Amino acid sequence: MYSYCFKVTDVCLFVIHVCFCLVLQAISSLNKYPLPLQNAKEAKILQSFGDGICKILDQKLQRYLRENGPDAPIHSLPEGAPPAGRQDNNSLDPSRKKNAAGDQGKNKGGGRKKREYIPQRRSGGYAVLLTLYRVSQIPGSKGYMFKMELQAEAQQLCDKSFTVGLSLEHRLYGQLRTPVGRELVLDYIIERKRMDDLCGSIIDGRFREQKFRLKRCGLRNPCYLVEECGKAASHLSLPETTLQQAIINTQVVDRFFVKRVQDVRESMAYLTVMTRYLNKLYQNCTLTCRSRELEGEREDEEEEERGTPPCSLISFAEFNHGAIKNKCQTVKEVFARQLMQVSGLSGDKAAAILELYSTPLSLLTAYERCAGEADKEKLLSSIRYGKLKRNLGPALSRTVYQLYCTQGALT
Repeated sequence: MYSYCFKVTDVCLFVIHVCFCLVLQAISSLNKYPLPLQNAKEAKILQSFGDGICKILDQKLQRYLRENGPDAPIHSLPEGAPPAGRQDNNSLDPSRKKNAAGDQGKNKGGGRKKREYIPQRRSGGYAVLLTLYRVSQIPGSKGYMFKMELQAEAQQLCDKSFTVGLSLEHRLYGQLRTPVGRELVLDYIIERKRMDDLCGSIIDGRFREQKFRLKRCGLRNPCYLVEECGKAASHLSLPETTLQQAIINTQVVDRFFVKRVQDVRESMAYLTVMTRYLNKLYQNCTLTCRSRELEGEREDEEEEERGTPPCSLISFAEFNHGAIKNKCQTVKEVFARQLMQVSGLSGDKAAAILELYSTPLSLLTAYERCAGEADKEKLLSSIRYGKLKRNLGPALSRTVYQLYCTQGALT
């Protein structure tokens, strides 16, 4: 008992009610779990089991073992008690109660027959398991799902909300805690290039690789800051026309914003102005964290129509993971990089091909199904790419076919 008294208000009653509901949710979650638990720490995987309740349970368990010995049974049930996980269902459904009694009569003198876990149709477990199974059957699936992605996909298969039931999740609990800070990345990234560096990166292939990683990093506004190199321009390995064409392609084909300056002083001035612009742009905005797995274009379009910047930003950790150079890549990512090595095959065109053929094997299988050589050469010609939905064209389609289906060395 506490040594002081307090007046019970509506707020206190609400808190007591919420705590009682959370306890009921924890008991229900525990009853549905089919495996024995050795300690309260293992119960953290269950719904509604937080650090507080697990600590209390561990204290109770330790006291029980001290009073009854270290080998005292902790999984036994009172005599005549129904198996865990079935009591609530039988008490609510008279027909199940009758069937359970009938089953007991049939198995009299023998052990209880163990039943497989079969979730009820349209329940949370049913929706989650079915969604994970369906995703695993999709060719090229990454083999896992993020929590928010899983909730969004499974919700249509479940009659109860995955968020409303818990929000009453923990929302009160979250209000009592200090929110954890999170590093977000603004949707602008700038790659500075001197003309001599641009020349070298085109020759050794780094230019395509850098543009590919900038597109993959998850930021919506990539920018190339191209800086003249003064007298050193006369010693470049590539002609001026080639460099100018590369800059134009970066802006028109790859859709990067390109800013050209004369020297390093102008570069610093531009970066200063850009910093002030971003400070003004985001100063009155509430920033939220988004996942690249779930991002869509509709929300961003609505924000742009209202004249406000997109305020849902990716975390620094996710940005850093997407921009890393030597991380493990999926077959689809490697296939995209292969396609982009073909002259004239931009990122948008590669993405359009990957929507239909996510791996080289799927593309080769499609070629095998074609009736003749002419059909194979035209297989990719009608694929539409970009916002204007233009056809890929017969020339590029024939080039890709020759690249992947020509026996021996290419000439």
